[in-house]
Formats: sequence, C-alpha cells, structure tokens
Amino acid sequence: QVYAHNFFHRLEFEYTAGHPAARPTSPFWIVVLSLVVNLFHDPILAAKLLGSIFLFLTGYYAFRLLRTVKLDYASSLLGGVLIITATALAWSELSGLESMLSTALVVGGLWWHFGRPNKVSRGFQSFVTGAIFALATLTRPEIAIILFVLVLWQGMANEDKSVANALLMLLGFMVILAPV
Repeated sequence: QVYAHNFFHRLEFEYTAGHPAARPTSPFWIVVLSLVVNLFHDPILAAKLLGSIFLFLTGYYAFRLLRTVKLDYASSLLGGVLIITATALAWSELSGLESMLSTALVVGGLWWHFGRPNKVSRGFQSFVTGAIFALATLTRPEIAIILFVLVLWQGMANEDKSVANALLMLLGFMVILAPV
C-alpha cells in the first residue's frame, strides 16, 4: 500500500520517497490499488474492496469458462459459486494482496481465449489473450509460464493460421510488457 501511495503521487515505484529500492513484483496491482486508494482514502478498505471485486470476477469467468467447455448451466453455476466460496480464495480476497487480481486475469484470459467471443477474428482474439496474460504477468511474474504453454498449444493446434495466431499472442504480450 505504501508503493501504491507513492506511485499515485510521484509515478515512481519507491517504498521510501527519494530512496530507490528493488522494484515490486506486482506493478500492475500497485497501479490499480493506487487509483482505488486515492478514491477512498483508506488503503485497507480499497484493498479489500478490490479483492472482493476480483473474487467475483474470478467466479464469473470460471462460470463462463465452464459453459465454454459445454457443461450444463447448473453445473457451471455451481462451479462459479464454489470458486467464490472457497476458503483459500476468501483469505486471498481479504489479504489485500494481488492474488485475486492475478487469478481473475488468468481465468478471464482463459475464457477469452477458449470462449471465442462472437464477431471477433481469431487473430484479434489471440492478440488480446496475449495482452491479458501480460497484465497478469505484471501482477504475478510466474503467470508467464501459463501463457507460454498456451502459445505452444496454439502453435500446435490443427487450425488455419495456428502459428500466426500463436505469434499474435506473443505480440500482444510484448506490446504490453515492452514499455515496462
């Protein structure tokens, strides 16, 4: 929360203002948290509110992902509700850490990739998938492994332009990460 406060006021990732330190491992969480902290002026309330919002989004995207894999409505709804009520995720929601943001981005990115939203080209969908996973990586760096598995899977898929779509996914990832 100190990083978030200093980022909002100085646009610098510093724990103590004027004293450079090691960079945080979750800069995207700091940016999101800094915006909400300065809206509510209470870092604890802001972190818990964001945790609640991202837990709900995780459950919602899990429901959508389960519907994508052709589970019936009731089973998909039960899966989403079980995720929202899981005790480990409830702790994560209230911890004030970046866990729920990264979880929501990963599950949302998987839904976006496999759900194939209507009226969106496969190339654009791959690019956006890469961008979503880049934001997730800026939240928790180890999430990049999931993206690279997804890129390999996409590259070996038996689809038209599967290699091009895998490269577009990497391009979307790099477009977000390159400025950082």
